[in-house]
Amino acid sequence: MGTLRRWGAHLRHPTRFETAFVLVVWASLAFAYLGTRMVGAHDRLSAIYWTNPDWAGAPALTRTEGSIRTDREGLKRLLGDAQGYSAIWSGVLFAPTDTNYVFTITSDDGSWVALDGATVIDNGGRHGARTRTARLRLSRGPHTLGVRYFDAGGYAVIDFSWRASGLVGRVLPAGVLYQSLAGAARAPTDWTLAVARIVLGGLLLVITAAALLVGVSRLPGGLRTETALASLLFAAVLGAYAVELMARRSTAVTACDCYAYLQGATVMAARGPLHTELRDPLVPKIVAGFLTRPSDRDLAFLLSPHGHYVRDFDAGVSSNVFPPGLMWLLLPFVAAGGASWALLFLPVLTPAVALAFFLLARRHAGAWFAACVASFVVCNRVVFENTVLLMSDVPSMALTAASAYLLYLNLGKPKTALPAGAGACFGVALTVRYSNAAAVVPVFVLFAVEWARRRDFRALARDVGLFGAAATLLGVLPLALYTWTQFGTLLRMTYDPYTASRMNVAHFLLNLDFYGRSVVQTFGWPALVVVAVGLVACIVDKERRLAAVTGVLAVAAFLLPYAFERMREHRYLMPVYPWLGVFYGFGALAIGNLLRRAEAVRRLAIAALVVAPLLVTLPHLVSGTVSRDRVCGALGERVERNAVVFCDDLSGPVRLYTGLTGYRFIWTRFEVLDQTCGTIARLGRPVYFLLDCDAAKEHFGLLRENGVLASDRVAFVGDVDGNPLWRYLGAP
Repeated sequence: MGTLRRWGAHLRHPTRFETAFVLVVWASLAFAYLGTRMVGAHDRLSAIYWTNPDWAGAPALTRTEGSIRTDREGLKRLLGDAQGYSAIWSGVLFAPTDTNYVFTITSDDGSWVALDGATVIDNGGRHGARTRTARLRLSRGPHTLGVRYFDAGGYAVIDFSWRASGLVGRVLPAGVLYQSLAGAARAPTDWTLAVARIVLGGLLLVITAAALLVGVSRLPGGLRTETALASLLFAAVLGAYAVELMARRSTAVTACDCYAYLQGATVMAARGPLHTELRDPLVPKIVAGFLTRPSDRDLAFLLSPHGHYVRDFDAGVSSNVFPPGLMWLLLPFVAAGGASWALLFLPVLTPAVALAFFLLARRHAGAWFAACVASFVVCNRVVFENTVLLMSDVPSMALTAASAYLLYLNLGKPKTALPAGAGACFGVALTVRYSNAAAVVPVFVLFAVEWARRRDFRALARDVGLFGAAATLLGVLPLALYTWTQFGTLLRMTYDPYTASRMNVAHFLLNLDFYGRSVVQTFGWPALVVVAVGLVACIVDKERRLAAVTGVLAVAAFLLPYAFERMREHRYLMPVYPWLGVFYGFGALAIGNLLRRAEAVRRLAIAALVVAPLLVTLPHLVSGTVSRDRVCGALGERVERNAVVFCDDLSGPVRLYTGLTGYRFIWTRFEVLDQTCGTIARLGRPVYFLLDCDAAKEHFGLLRENGVLASDRVAFVGDVDGNPLWRYLGAP
C-alpha cells in the first residue's frame, strides 16, 4: 500500500498524470487493435487470368486477390502485353445480417456477376466503360460469388464493389470474402473483428485527444488555453498521419534489406538469437515470388540473392551479415505471433516515437514547441517510407535520440540509472546500424559539459563507466558473439573488402551536394529556414547554446563519414532528424516571439508550423513518388515479360507498387552477380540493368572493367526516362 500511495502522489503532478494516462490508454487500445488484426482474416478471392478474351487454353496466372479492380496497364504489368485478356474471380461472400446489399460493377468490355449460382448482373458484350448495379436481399451467412470478365482490346477496366444498403462504400465491412465454404466457417468472428478494428482505430484517436484534454484541465489556468490548442492540434496531426500509415494495411516485406531482416528474425526464432543462416533455392523463388505475390497493399515476401549476405550461391546457403539489431527487436514478435506481428512493429513504433517526442519536449519547453518538434521529426517522406518498409532507420533514430536525452537529463539531476540507460540505448543502436557509432560525438559533448558543470572527476568517471559498460553489454558483446557464431571471428565488417574500402575523397563534394538536396527535398526550404532561425536563436540564448553546439556536431558526425562514401542514401541521416526537429521547434518559438503583440496571429503562425510538415508530406504519402512511378511505367513498356531488373535507387516503387519482377541489388560482389545472372538466364528469364542513379552507373562501370559484364555479355537497349538500360546476353 505504501508503494501505491507513493505512485499516487507522484501522479498528482499534472504533466506526469497526463503522460501516464495517455501511455496506458494508447498501450491498451493498441494491443486490442493489434489483437483483432492478427486474429481476423484478410479478404481473399481466387483469381485466374488468361492472355486472350475467351478464357481459352491454360491460365497464364492463378493467385489470390483481395479486390476486383484493374485496368489495361495493370493487366499489362501482370501478364505482359496481349491483344486481349479474360479473368474469373470466385469465392464466398459472408453476409453478416439479413438486409439489402448493393452490388456495382464497371467494366470495359464485358462482365458478369453471379451469386449462389445465379447471374445477378449482366454487363456482357463489347462496349466502353459501363456501370451496372443490382440490389439484392441476402440472408445472413455464406453466399458463393463469381465474377467473369473479358477485354477484347483497346481500353480495359473492371471495378467491382458491394455495400450494405445505406452504407457509403465500405466504411464498415459489408461482408467478408473467402476462397471456399470451408474457410467461411469463421466468417462471423472475422466480420465482428473487422468492425472492432475500425472502432478501436477510431478510439485510438479519440481517446488520445481526450487524454490530452484531461491533462490540460489539471494545469494552472494561465497555461490551459495554450496547451489545449497545441495538444489538440498535435493530436489531429498525429491522427491524420497514423490513419494514412494504417491505410497501407501493414509494413511491406520485399527483396533485399527488408526480406533480410525478417528472414533473420524468423531463423533466429527457430535456431536461436545468434543464427541467421538458412538453406533455400534462391533464384527460382525470386521469379515465383513476384508472379504469385498478393495485391499491392498486401504483404509481398520476395527472395533476393543480395551481395551482402549470399555465402554459397550454388548450394543455396545464405548467411545474413546485416547488423542484427533490428532482427533482435523483431525476434519477440516473430516468436510470439509469426511474421504478421513483426510487420506491425514499425507502424506502431512511429506514432509512439512522435507521442514520446511531444510529451518529453512539452515537459521541457512548452506545448507549441513540442508539437512542432514531434511533427517535424516523423511527418516527413523519409520516415514514412522507412516505416511502411521493414527497415532499421526508425528504431535507429529513436535509440540515438533516447541516448542523448538521458544524458541531457543527467546534467540536471545526476542519477546512476541515467548514464546506464543512455549506454544501453547507444549499444542497441549500434546493433541496429553500425553507423550509429557517429552518435558518440554528441555523447562526448554531453559528458564534457557534465565535467565542466560538476568538476567532479570521480562522478564523471563513474557515469562514463556506467555508459560504457551498458553499451558493451547490450551492443559490443552481442555483436561479437553474433559474428563469432556466424563467421568464427569476434569482429567482422558488414560488407566485403571491396565495400569496406569504398571511402574516397573524390566523393566528398558530390555527396555533400546529394545530402544537401536530399534534406531540402525531405523537409522543404521553408522548414529549413525555420530550422536556421532556431539554430541562430539557440546560439544567441546562453541557456540553449548547449543544444546548438551538440546538434551541429551531431549533424556533422553523421554527415561527414557518408560524404566520403561510395554509396549514398538519403535515409542514412535519419538519426539527426531529432536535432533538426529541436531547432525547428526553437525557430517556431522565435517566430512566435516576434508576433507576440498580436496574439491571434502568433497562435495561427505557430499552428501553421505544426501542420506544415504533414501538409508537405501528405501528397507524397498518398500518391507516391511521381517521378519514380513514371520511370516504372516506362520501364514496364521496355522490358520483356517476367524480366528481372537489377537497379539501385529505383528499388522502392519496383519492389512495392508495380508488377515488375525487379529488386534492389547492390553490386558489391562480382562473382555473386555473375552467378545470379547466369542462373536467371538459364531459367529462361531476361535480365536487365537499369542505371537509375550515379552509384548504379559507377558500379556498372566497375563490373564492365572487371569482365563480369564485358561487351560480349551485355548490350545497350536505350534510355528509360533518361536512365540507361542494358540487357544481359549471357556468358560467351
